[in-house]
Amino acid sequence: MIKMKLCLIALLACTIISTNKIIAQDSVVVQTFDFNSTVRKGTFAFPPDTSTWQKILMQYRIRCKKGQVSSSNNALYGCGEWDYSCNTYITDSSLTDSVKSKHNSYDITNFNGTTFSYTYTPVYTYYQYIQKNMVYSVINENLASVGNGATLVNHPLANGVTSGKTQYLYTAAELIAAGVVAGDINGMELDIPQLGAQTDFLRIKIKATSLSQLTQIDNTPGFNQVYFLNTPLSNVGYNRFQFYSPFNWNGTSNIIVEINYNGKSANSGHTANAASTVDAAVTSMTDDYNVKLNGSSYGDAGDINELDSVQKFTLQAWVKINKWKNWAGIFNKDGKTTMELGDVLDRVYCIVRNPNNSYGYASGVLPLNTWTHLTMVYDGTKVSNGKRLRFYVNGAEVALTYSGSIPNKTAQSTQVQKFLSGIDGQIDDVHIWNEALDSAAIAGWMYKKIDTSHPFYSSLLANYEMNEGLDSVLTDVSTYNRTGYLRNGIGWDKFDGNKIFKNLVPITTRPNINFAQGTYTSTLQDIIITDSLLNNAQTVTSYTVNGTNLDTVYSLQAWQAGYGYVYDEAGAIVDSVMYAADSTVTISILDYYAKWPSRFEIMSFVTPYGNNLDLGLTGKMYEFDVTDFAPVLKNNKYISIERGGEWQEEMDIKFIFIKGTPPAPVLSIRQLWPVTYDNYTNILNDYRFEPRTVTMNAAGAYFKLKSAITGHGQDGEFTYRTHYMNVDSGLKDFQWLVKKNVH
Repeated sequence: MIKMKLCLIALLACTIISTNKIIAQDSVVVQTFDFNSTVRKGTFAFPPDTSTWQKILMQYRIRCKKGQVSSSNNALYGCGEWDYSCNTYITDSSLTDSVKSKHNSYDITNFNGTTFSYTYTPVYTYYQYIQKNMVYSVINENLASVGNGATLVNHPLANGVTSGKTQYLYTAAELIAAGVVAGDINGMELDIPQLGAQTDFLRIKIKATSLSQLTQIDNTPGFNQVYFLNTPLSNVGYNRFQFYSPFNWNGTSNIIVEINYNGKSANSGHTANAASTVDAAVTSMTDDYNVKLNGSSYGDAGDINELDSVQKFTLQAWVKINKWKNWAGIFNKDGKTTMELGDVLDRVYCIVRNPNNSYGYASGVLPLNTWTHLTMVYDGTKVSNGKRLRFYVNGAEVALTYSGSIPNKTAQSTQVQKFLSGIDGQIDDVHIWNEALDSAAIAGWMYKKIDTSHPFYSSLLANYEMNEGLDSVLTDVSTYNRTGYLRNGIGWDKFDGNKIFKNLVPITTRPNINFAQGTYTSTLQDIIITDSLLNNAQTVTSYTVNGTNLDTVYSLQAWQAGYGYVYDEAGAIVDSVMYAADSTVTISILDYYAKWPSRFEIMSFVTPYGNNLDLGLTGKMYEFDVTDFAPVLKNNKYISIERGGEWQEEMDIKFIFIKGTPPAPVLSIRQLWPVTYDNYTNILNDYRFEPRTVTMNAAGAYFKLKSAITGHGQDGEFTYRTHYMNVDSGLKDFQWLVKKNVH
């Protein structure tokens, strides 16, 4: 039994024995990374496992980029400006690392408690609407007709989708010419030559406007809702929509009429007769969906190589954050090209690491539960932070507070581009460009579908409209056709017609319409309509511990039992529905050991503050005796340089195998604990680096136990800590003080 109280970084430590030493004996040299390497991870061929060596040396050489010297004005010219951990690992998949871990006995999506009651009966959320039915008779009336065409069109009530929105512009001159006079407009009629199914949640809204053209959706305030009713149209010809709230026209303004609906079957609506028009009508052509993410899910756009080592890009998306999570990613490519939430509510960071942690952030720009359009623009050809990195919210540029020097090109990365990873929220219309978009293109297109008329269309790398509405595949409608994927339990949400706020397209027709003005006797009836929305099922996954392994027992789909709620249109709860439980599970904590192929740390250093550091063209070389790693340094092995500092400098790493008979051959090597870390309290209470029983190699004559320890913060960097090893219980066999003096 070996019990060690220490913060173990690696089991084996190496000793510096010389620098710039020339090996005279016969030797085999294995070159891994060199100064020209563009990657920091890869597989390298070492001598076969039948070979024996008197000694194995590792020559680890470091130089600033191209041997250049950085300054405070150009921190990326040579060595990086900041200090980062830089750790080199070699992986041996024939050996296994393990770490004591804990896991819930049940994983339940979108649930944070300890007792979960569930039902197999689908659970719905209900929404209650108060519609208005105007029962009327005409005393006297004037019908003013605008349009007398015979073109059969699908808008506004048969767009071929289950939800739709259309807006029409009418000029004051058109209204006056048709006979509309200043005062109340009490209703309108549409020329319907072909009937369809009932149109549910049909709304009509009208507003006065100063616009003389309408080429995209108008989202500005001022619309008055005048009609709201599930409407079964039964007449071939003009059908009447009597307003429950008349619209008062001032006699001089142009007006926009908006018609939207929700809930009918696709292609089952009413067509209309229409006349030609120019720049006066827009409509939705497809159902508009968005992606819902639950905090553990994300979108995966794959490895977009065009974002690596480049000087320009733009990232765009509509996002709605339902629950804030510090440092979660809106866009994230290996933590190097990133737009992410900050540690302050409403704060967004735009980060370009190459290699330094350079970024700009804006505060108060991303409210919860609100659809917000975000654009991150990078242009490394510019000369200042404010020009190189810009940020736009809802089409308007927002000033950034900068830290560090924004680099003149992005980092190299083989990682996928993720979006909305680790966030409870929604995302839609993800656009990725290899160009720095200008402010006119950003503001002018935020509400529009991207098409070939976009001024930067040729620079569009990916365009995920997210209108699939099912499954987990995202279609890229750019010319690159990069299939994306939704990971880890994603749901879909569809905008109902009243909530559609983007992607209406221009059309060249308007339906024939009569505006009604007159005197009526009328009675207004309130009609309460309840609509239902099926809640997403939750995944319940059960786990057990088999030996030291965590195994899955089963996984099922169900809904949380208990009360479901009825909401009014404003979101207030007005009633509830009880769903009885079919079963209940209680979540406990399971102790097990997480396992993975052994990763031996063969080098660990902190990168220097690189301004004015000159390591020369040949760099600084350190030579280590790594003979103890002989059982690992055989055949093909995967080597990686990690922990953030791998791009601060250039590395040249070679291994020299000196032929001969070793004085004491190394038969085997294993790590008692993997390269990991924890706080000092968890080490003391055996949650981390707990006592382990080790069976020694029966063929061994001598055994060597090595440790390498470091600390950070009050757990070891500035506070003295005593560590010890205890072999076979009894007295402490070895103990020592780990400390770092404060300067």
